Amino acid sequence: MLLTASGRPPGSLYWSTTWRDDPSQGVALTGRGMVQQSSKPEEIRGRFTAIWQAENPHEKQWIEEIFGDYIERHVVDGDHQLVLDNAILFDAFIDRYPLDYYRAFEGKTAFLVHFLDETYNGGYERYAPFRGVLRKHWARAFEGARIRPLPLGYCNGFKTHRAPKPASERTYLWSLVGGLNKTSRPDAVRAFKSLAPALVRATDDLAVKGLAIERGALAPAALAAVLRDSAFAPSPMGNVNLECFRLYEGLEAGAIPILERRLGLDYYRDLFGDHPLPTFASWRDAARFVAGLKDRPADLDQLQRTCTSWWTTYKVKLSSDIGAFMRERLSIDASDAPIDVAHLNSPRFQYLELLKHQTLATVGRRVLRHADRFAKTGSFRFSPTD
Repeated sequence: MLLTASGRPPGSLYWSTTWRDDPSQGVALTGRGMVQQSSKPEEIRGRFTAIWQAENPHEKQWIEEIFGDYIERHVVDGDHQLVLDNAILFDAFIDRYPLDYYRAFEGKTAFLVHFLDETYNGGYERYAPFRGVLRKHWARAFEGARIRPLPLGYCNGFKTHRAPKPASERTYLWSLVGGLNKTSRPDAVRAFKSLAPALVRATDDLAVKGLAIERGALAPAALAAVLRDSAFAPSPMGNVNLECFRLYEGLEAGAIPILERRLGLDYYRDLFGDHPLPTFASWRDAARFVAGLKDRPADLDQLQRTCTSWWTTYKVKLSSDIGAFMRERLSIDASDAPIDVAHLNSPRFQYLELLKHQTLATVGRRVLRHADRFAKTGSFRFSPTD
């Protein structure tokens, strides 16, 4: 019996990948709705133990959908002590934990999945012992044979198996819920405020003249229900990075995401390759696009079908591509693709990369927030996450 170093009982260590019992998994949509079985590298199917450093990972359902065919069992460590062969380590904030733990995977058949590195916070020498790394929050500087991108995905509670309600029949033209008085989110809300019907719910103090804003958080099930009844899901940037959960949760709900791009950075094109998701350089342009489709139900529903079909096919291909990546990395010398750790760990890389995700407005809001904090406390503290 396998136990963690902390000695937690087996009941807290394992969960089964029951999603594989769902017959809708492992298929790809092809022309005219035809279905065909996807292919995955058979020699790695069910080969790995998933080692989690979080007791209750928010992305469990997403990981099980994408990695499920390759994982035999899931084990919770949480103490950065458990080291196994034929393992996939799911970990976050790796710069905070001892380098020796990651070095213990040297020479083993092990991969790292790196979560929650929105701020490009360094510690990338911890990548070296692994056969390969799959990281969320992509940047071109990570491109190489050993590292591949992994989309952020949806949080637990948003995966759905039901057929989406047609966009033209949904209650809300658009909806946006969460902390809205930061980054580019006020710009999105103000640009969309005249488009009705809408549901806007803020967990902070954002106020927009002429727009009724509900207050308070929604549980995942309630938020998923709102998205399933929204034609569009505007997806402004996260805390500091263009990528956010809202995009993927909207896709799961059959809503049409509206994405941002920056001058010199089409983040989602870099991440997905070609995709049909509406993407704009300004929220005013995005609002004009949505307004133009509001009274064209046939075109609206066609765009929804295009986005939903793309997402279904993309997930199947992503899972297959990850399997191919792991199979390839197992067939060659693990040291064949050195990582430029000095560059990736440098503050210069971190700040310049994060700057690519900003606009003048988002930078201005950060400056004002720091000024307000200084006025109230008399102290100045700056970090990329502020």
